[in-house]
Amino acid sequence: MKRTTFCSVAFLVVALFPGTASLAQDAKTRFKIDSHYHYRDEPDFIKKTVETYRKYNAMVCVLTPIKALEVVKGAVKTYPDVIIGYGSISLDDPGALDQIDKFHAAGFRGIGELSNPLKDYNDPAYFPIYQRMERYGMHVLFHTGVVARRNPEKPGTTGMAKMRPAFLDEVARRFPKITLQGAHLGNPWYDEAAEAARWNPNLYFDITGSSLIKKKDTPQFWAEILWWRPSLESMHSPSAGDHAFDKIIFGTDENPEGLPANIERFDAFLKANKIPEDVQAKCWAGTIARILGIDLKARPARPGMARKIEESEREEKTGNLLLVPRKMSEAIELGLVRLKKGEKNRLAVHPDEEEGYLILKGKGLLLLGEAKQPVAAGMVAYIPRNTQHQIECTSDEPLEYVYFASWR
Repeated sequence: MKRTTFCSVAFLVVALFPGTASLAQDAKTRFKIDSHYHYRDEPDFIKKTVETYRKYNAMVCVLTPIKALEVVKGAVKTYPDVIIGYGSISLDDPGALDQIDKFHAAGFRGIGELSNPLKDYNDPAYFPIYQRMERYGMHVLFHTGVVARRNPEKPGTTGMAKMRPAFLDEVARRFPKITLQGAHLGNPWYDEAAEAARWNPNLYFDITGSSLIKKKDTPQFWAEILWWRPSLESMHSPSAGDHAFDKIIFGTDENPEGLPANIERFDAFLKANKIPEDVQAKCWAGTIARILGIDLKARPARPGMARKIEESEREEKTGNLLLVPRKMSEAIELGLVRLKKGEKNRLAVHPDEEEGYLILKGKGLLLLGEAKQPVAAGMVAYIPRNTQHQIECTSDEPLEYVYFASWR
């Protein structure tokens, strides 16, 4: 049975807002950068993106067509803690160089996803485009491998053979000052992608798309493809001593609603292959942050807020006042609950969250685990993870309390 702790407000604040205690981060709460995310011309796209990625403590590289440049440029300015601007071009568009200039002038950090070329990626016709991106120091995301066929009734002009990861091997060698990212780890040419990345310090891959789904029952497969380790000493490998998984960058290639499932799959992929924590940190955010010049220690803070309590939004199901909603913060939620005599909040258990109650008015009975204890104004309670809890108002006066939730 877990023990209820009734304590001073000072203790509660320390317990729930640690700089004091170090709790292990899980995949949902650790900092992430989604390196592969397409702009969609949909109502509230930016709003949904910001709310979702803040909730999961993430930034996102938004691949932006030229017609949406001003929209995303404004979003980068308004939400610097979330939105990273990338430009999207076609290699075969006569206006590609002009578009790259405009994206660079707008402060965008990358270009992608290059896809469906009429020629192979290593065709000299594309070299002027690569030279321009290299001059600007822009990271470049290429589609590699099989490509979706959304309208099978229409004739196509290209296919996956023009987008083999082997072509990026040559591009990386010819343009050593550019950093390249291949999407989808070259699906189905995984070994080709891995070996190209092994010998090119400026080539990385994401593993978005179907690959982690189709290989979920055989996760050890990835360790066979990404096989080299820092301890390897051989004239047949680079001397840099990188871990093979250093070459993998997190991405989703889905809409905002797809973020949670992608986090879960990527986390399972890393854990199944027993990847060290320092390497995991690079996969989730560290590598792409370094490439894009984002200082993780000084990354933009979320906007602060001060308002009257009654101006707070209400939770739809319960009517509770969300003083600091989860979507606004990185690791906390703060709410105000009012219950009439006989009313209860919902019975709950949180595997990834601690809570605390600060009782402001009235009296109640708190269920914590299997025990019930009375609470009254001037008291506080601490609720550990994985502990069922519920509170009921027992006084004629309404029970009013502030709850603090922390999932870090």
